[in-house]
Amino acid sequence: IKWSELENAMRASGFDVVPIAGTAVRFRPRDERDRPVVLYRPHPGKELSPLKVKEVARVLGRRYGW
Repeated sequence: IKWSELENAMRASGFDVVPIAGTAVRFRPRDERDRPVVLYRPHPGKELSPLKVKEVARVLGRRYGW
């Protein structure tokens, strides 16, 4: 998937997208009781590899129970 699609999906799920430094991006839930998660934009491309998609899914599953 494209990185922009991931950002849009996270925004639609109630997260603010905050670039940190380099390729790091903080996805901050609007509900402050939940902790933010930091993910890394693909570089040099704009698409997440299938392996990276699995990793992101695992991180989001652990953090938010998705």
